[in-house]
Amino acid sequence: MNLVEITQDGAALLRAKDDMYAGICTSGVESCVVRAFYGSEGLAVIHDTGQLSLSSIESLLGRIGEISTCHIAHQVEQIGSPQHIEHCQRTRMLQEVCKTGKAPDYLNIPSGRVSFMADGHIQDGFTDKNSAVAPPDAHIRYMINLVNNLFSPTNSQSIPVDIQFEDGNFRPSPQIILSKEKIRYRADKELRRGDQDYMAVYKKAESMNIFALGPSKIRSDVRV
Repeated sequence: MNLVEITQDGAALLRAKDDMYAGICTSGVESCVVRAFYGSEGLAVIHDTGQLSLSSIESLLGRIGEISTCHIAHQVEQIGSPQHIEHCQRTRMLQEVCKTGKAPDYLNIPSGRVSFMADGHIQDGFTDKNSAVAPPDAHIRYMINLVNNLFSPTNSQSIPVDIQFEDGNFRPSPQIILSKEKIRYRADKELRRGDQDYMAVYKKAESMNIFALGPSKIRSDVRV
């Protein structure tokens, strides 16, 4: 059975009736956390960097019915870090939405990879990497989310969740939130301060023609 693979700042929703996919997986988890919610109508998994809008997460959770359990996969080495403290604050806020009456279960994932199965099983890593099916535009999608994340105001928690898979289909990729001019202005500003990361991401995005993309050309009914 295949697993739906999501990228950073992405999410997937797996309905109980979808028998083509056994679960949802993700990788590259370092300072991020992966949130999984099992509801009466499905499973939702979110690769949360901490910049995602809580209201968009709440909206997603409203689609899986009554939530019974919550799980958080993370790197224990991050405990006590500023990012970890912020994630804990976000978790408390989301618990008020979930209303499960119990704290989430935490899972350490040294590999930085995790799979949440529709039947409730959780695995550190992927049982078979070849079974992980990523969005058709995964590399472009990753870069768009990276640009939106990096160039949004620090700790703004304002980025909408990129719902990459729902109702058995991969969804259209998101769009750049800010204009190319504003992103270049920020990159130049940070470069003058000695931070080269912003300019490096800007140039990488430009080389991939990310700024030339209009609404996604990926059809919403693509099925792999």
